[in-house]
Amino acid sequence: MATKKPTTSVTVAQPPENNVHRFREEAGCSKADLAKVAELSEKTVARVERRKQVFRRTTYYKILNALNQVRQRAGLDKVTFEELYPHLPSK
Repeated sequence: MATKKPTTSVTVAQPPENNVHRFREEAGCSKADLAKVAELSEKTVARVERRKQVFRRTTYYKILNALNQVRQRAGLDKVTFEELYPHLPSK
């Protein structure tokens, strides 16, 4: 009788839920404009919004800072890291 090998579980990090799209749209900003301010590609901004991959924390902060610049120009309040990425620890 063959013995079964023990299985191991592997935790795969999931891209964090985020509110980038909602806050960007609220400011009347396109993905291309946000990407330019953040000094990222439009593709990266789209992938963050759609949760297509996990990025470095610096990427999330670039988007946060750029989004706050855009929101400030539109006369809107700044958002916090926790508001933008509610399930991602800020540190």
